[in-house]
Amino acid sequence: MQHNLQAGHSHHVRGSVATLALALAGALSACTDLEAPVLPEAEKAVVISVDDAPRAVFLGELYRQALERQGREAVLEVTEESSLHRLATGHADLTLTCAGNALQELNPALAEELAQEYNGVVTAEWRERTYAALMGSLGDNMDATDPSNAQACEADFLPQNLVPVYRSPVIGRPERSTINVVSGSLSTMNEVPPHEEIPALLDRAGV
Repeated sequence: MQHNLQAGHSHHVRGSVATLALALAGALSACTDLEAPVLPEAEKAVVISVDDAPRAVFLGELYRQALERQGREAVLEVTEESSLHRLATGHADLTLTCAGNALQELNPALAEELAQEYNGVVTAEWRERTYAALMGSLGDNMDATDPSNAQACEADFLPQNLVPVYRSPVIGRPERSTINVVSGSLSTMNEVPPHEEIPALLDRAGV
């Protein structure tokens, strides 16, 4: 009789443990269902950060639509904070900079050194020298696509070619290719077109 009581008690304990395990599994499953999945950085929505100048906002929207045409979700954030700083701290993934201004922000001593030599004429040589200096001044996990021929800022102490700068874990080869196509399609930024023209501009660029 004692043996049967013990067996019955053991069975009851095992049953209770199994019930508790199922309850915990159900609770954990419910928690998992409530939490949004964390996407790898190469798949997350690209946060494009620009200042509130009309030209910057136009460019941000241009590249946002280009990325979305290629199947990559992107959002545009207009901010008063330095977009390069936002990239460096991981709060943004892509910004559209002017080479000379970006170099001055990241490496003012080198920017001043180059400015002492620069004669104010934008040539292919000076575009590449400024771009190379900017590339060498980018922080960890930051990279840049090819410079555009378009001068995107009015400051003339150094060439101000448009240069998209991005966080390298987020922007992969397909996105980089799309960004280069868009940059290559821009020849001038003297006037800011209306946003309604962006789809036609992207069509002509072949995006």
